[in-house]
Amino acid sequence: MKEARLKYDTDNPFISSQQVSIDWIYRYEPVLDFLLENQLTNSKILDYGCGNVGLGSVFSGDYFGIDLTPITPEVPNLKPINGVHPFSLQDSFDVVCAMDVMEHVPVNLREDFFVAMRRIARRYLILAFPTDGAGYQFDVETATFLNPSGSLPDWLLEHLAMDHPKVEFILELAGKHGFQLIRHVKNTHRLMHYLGCMGLFVGGRMKLRFMNDIHHINRLHQAENELEMYRSILFLEASA
Repeated sequence: MKEARLKYDTDNPFISSQQVSIDWIYRYEPVLDFLLENQLTNSKILDYGCGNVGLGSVFSGDYFGIDLTPITPEVPNLKPINGVHPFSLQDSFDVVCAMDVMEHVPVNLREDFFVAMRRIARRYLILAFPTDGAGYQFDVETATFLNPSGSLPDWLLEHLAMDHPKVEFILELAGKHGFQLIRHVKNTHRLMHYLGCMGLFVGGRMKLRFMNDIHHINRLHQAENELEMYRSILFLEASA
């Protein structure tokens, strides 16, 4: 009997072999899965709030990136858009992903965010954020563990200063501005932070093994309605 082919393998030209942190793979694998499943790999894609790597941690196709601070690409397929505030961007894209952005947007600006997204995202909008509840509780625990010296990383300070997004509220805003939910993927609320704190980097064939296992975990989480989650990943489709 012929062995079943893995979802991610070395024959797929859109799988990045870039050596990256495992938590980045975990964060972006559902986006890669969506791009492959819906044959969007050659589409015009924007990674909103990408830093210097973002989607390029798993995806080898060309994509654009924008952030609040200037981008210095660490992967060759990232095309930076510098000198423009993300809310002011006038160009549009087939797919826009904003991973771990919403929790850094002040509550009074979250509707402005969706106004911008309705202009920028032609077909699909993918949002990921730590959620109110388990996400907030684990950020407090993380601060307790990291704070013996009285200092915390900027990203964690912002998490604690802003209200963690509620999925229901984000979906309400999305619906108000012309987006409908087509998929919801959940990340367990501890695994992402453990992977990040370990600082493990993988590349080559070992990276493919991680990606396949992470894909399996994410699919199981997607089917579990009662899962206590740190992060929600919402796949939204723009109305015509």
